[in-house]
Amino acid sequence: MNIDEYLESIEDKVRRGAIESALNAALECIEWEFRYLPEEQRNLNYSVIEDESIMALGSEDYQLIQFSTGLIEHFERARFPDIRSFVTNAPLVMGASLVLNVGVAWCLSHEFAHIYRKHDSAHNAIKAAVVSKVDVGNGFRSALSLTESSLSKAFEHDADLCATAKIYRYIQRRCSSVVDDITIRKMALFYIYWGLRTFPQSHDSDSHPAVFERLYEVTQKLAQLPTDQGLPYIVGQDLDLQLMRVGHLFNVAIALEKAYIDISGKPEIDAYWYRWFSHIDNKQHTQRAKDWQKVSPWVQQVSGTAADNRKDIFYYKRKSAWQMKKRKKAKRKNEKVARRKSR
Repeated sequence: MNIDEYLESIEDKVRRGAIESALNAALECIEWEFRYLPEEQRNLNYSVIEDESIMALGSEDYQLIQFSTGLIEHFERARFPDIRSFVTNAPLVMGASLVLNVGVAWCLSHEFAHIYRKHDSAHNAIKAAVVSKVDVGNGFRSALSLTESSLSKAFEHDADLCATAKIYRYIQRRCSSVVDDITIRKMALFYIYWGLRTFPQSHDSDSHPAVFERLYEVTQKLAQLPTDQGLPYIVGQDLDLQLMRVGHLFNVAIALEKAYIDISGKPEIDAYWYRWFSHIDNKQHTQRAKDWQKVSPWVQQVSGTAADNRKDIFYYKRKSAWQMKKRKKAKRKNEKVARRKSR
């Protein structure tokens, strides 16, 4: 059934209004991207399946986003604390559940990213190049060495980050006149967090990264997004500002995880902060971004959209420190040579 038929089937008027608000949020996030897309990619179809499973998918061939009623019900059931316990100056939103609105908008924006970024076409092009053993040239060759699972997860990584950017802009359009930018980023993290963290399927699969990793990457993305959407992103620019943001955001993420452990009754050993710290200590936190860097030229070529292939924030922190060390070493060497010549 289509969206109108789905809404008409909901007898409870209050519930129908809440779900309509959530779907309108999703449509706004998706249609905001239409400004940057050719006309043929703006004709998008939606289909709702009456099923308890939590499901959403995007079909590039049919320009179709399909989702289940179970997806909506998942966000309706989400238990979460008052946002102002974590983001003290977050505005009070009357008459709407932003966990429902943002959760549905994030999921459908994720599927839309698969469509307009033409992930299926890029995936097929990479597989065809592997089979034919054709020389694809520099910049494209490294993707051919990735496993099928790594390829799929790289595309999911891109869709997650595109959806996260949509949510940040959605909240920014509503709240930038009343709160500061870091508050908007914290709000986006709060609302995305409660939908993702409560997914029943939270572990790693052949096609999707584990939820703890996805939340880590969402937090990174919210730290990196430029405030002004109209400005081009320059790799490594505003690193100090990004590092400041990521510190604030990870403090919020850890506080949210503590609240989730309390609400869910799960043991502390299951808390995601252990996995985040292990992820970083084992230097696994840059792997998904590295795989995406290999895949992104294919996405850019096939879709005509600019591929955001920036590295992890901490890569630039290490690189900056390494470059400083290299400059100091060169300076000492030059000073040593100068002293010898002056003798």
